[in-house]
Amino acid sequence: MTTRETIIFDLFVLTVFTAGFIYLYIHLGIGSKAEVKGRRVDAREEFWRKEILPLQEMLGSASFPIDCINRRMVVLTTALKREFGSPPSVAPLAEYNPLNEKISASGSLYKGSPLVKIYIPSLKDTYDEMKDTSPDWHEAFRIHFAVGLLHEIESFSCPGRDAISFDGLVENEEVAWANTCRYVLVPLHDEGRPLSKLIETFYEKWLECGATTNAAWHGFIAEQYRSFRHPLDQPK
Repeated sequence: MTTRETIIFDLFVLTVFTAGFIYLYIHLGIGSKAEVKGRRVDAREEFWRKEILPLQEMLGSASFPIDCINRRMVVLTTALKREFGSPPSVAPLAEYNPLNEKISASGSLYKGSPLVKIYIPSLKDTYDEMKDTSPDWHEAFRIHFAVGLLHEIESFSCPGRDAISFDGLVENEEVAWANTCRYVLVPLHDEGRPLSKLIETFYEKWLECGATTNAAWHGFIAEQYRSFRHPLDQPK
């Protein structure tokens, strides 16, 4: 889910994966015994290294085991490299998003280049909620993460990508989610892939709106993001 944030951090390691992303590993106390929201940092690091990092690497090299996700990722990263001169960056963070703990990813321009931040505590919460809920829950979680990361990269190719107002955010998200549904969620559903409840909600609403960006779709997207709006947009 995209939010427009001020980005302040110290770069710990910078590694370039030529097939897809630049990975920014952020030093936020990983490896210490510090407590963040009651969850130990070392536990988050283990989750990231075991569950998330392999997915990042597969997505960055277009080797994720689902063709429609790989195809769209190649299209988007190629276009962004052409526009910005470098692939998008992906930064795993050890903290929750300050706007809302449910936000698992956000995108913004950092020093003129696309940056996607993924919030490991939120992803771990989603993982725990989905665990053992169905025989194919793990595949559903992997798809959930892949779609979320892909969607944030999609947002950089849509109008309003640098918006700071709520209306600008909705303008960006309604196009980005429409493209995510059209090029990824519909093929995933047609293939019978397991989807998380959140991803299924967007897919079903897209069909309900006639698979087009009409007023109903705009209203649905606005409602999804209303709790994340910029403080300047809050009602008086």
